[in-house]
Amino acid sequence: MNDAEHNVYTSHSICYLDEVHTRWTAFKLLHIGYNYFARACRISNFEGIKHTIREIEEKGMLNTQFDNTYADEILLDSIKISICFENYLKAQLLLQGFLIHIIQPISDDFRQLKRRQQTSPVAIEEVTRSQRYVYNSALQMNTLPGISDKTLSYSTLLDRQGYLNATQLPSNIVPLLRRFNNTRNTLHFLGATSDQYDQTLIQNTQTLIDFANANIKTKSNELAAERNLTRLMFS
Repeated sequence: MNDAEHNVYTSHSICYLDEVHTRWTAFKLLHIGYNYFARACRISNFEGIKHTIREIEEKGMLNTQFDNTYADEILLDSIKISICFENYLKAQLLLQGFLIHIIQPISDDFRQLKRRQQTSPVAIEEVTRSQRYVYNSALQMNTLPGISDKTLSYSTLLDRQGYLNATQLPSNIVPLLRRFNNTRNTLHFLGATSDQYDQTLIQNTQTLIDFANANIKTKSNELAAERNLTRLMFS
């Protein structure tokens, strides 16, 4: 019997309540993520960046001049792009029925699940078939025992083959995202940031744009349409 009371749930547990809440959480992750992606400097100014790179190549300009122009945006772009793809990967896991929150070792069974979760996804039902929502009087909310309010790290999603297999992230995208994630992590000890401005940057950026439009924007719009939220659909 469910020991939950009232209709108030912690934000980290409500996404596992039922399919409706799971899909709503996935939509929010995708929608917010794509918004950040679209506002990244190298995405919103992509045509201008391509024009400047052509000038560098044709006129023999030093790319450090370009580097100085956009240096302040490199870290911010890495943060925005990382938010987008981290949200995308977590939405993918949710929609496939996997946990995105870290399991707490509240029993021997959960300790085994926690160990497995470090390298590969764990199904939501592996938790919910043995745990029910309970009312936490201190929080005055219903919560799901056995899951933390902390989610899986982005590095885990990018580095563990079990997660890459589940999310089916293309192999040509993974190293690009790892690089952005590494740059994002420099915010904890920020020094100089730089980038190489050439045809490789154009190709890599176009690859990200094509993937984000075909997968993240499209899925966000699909989930918005399910709730008749046309105002929240991307054009």
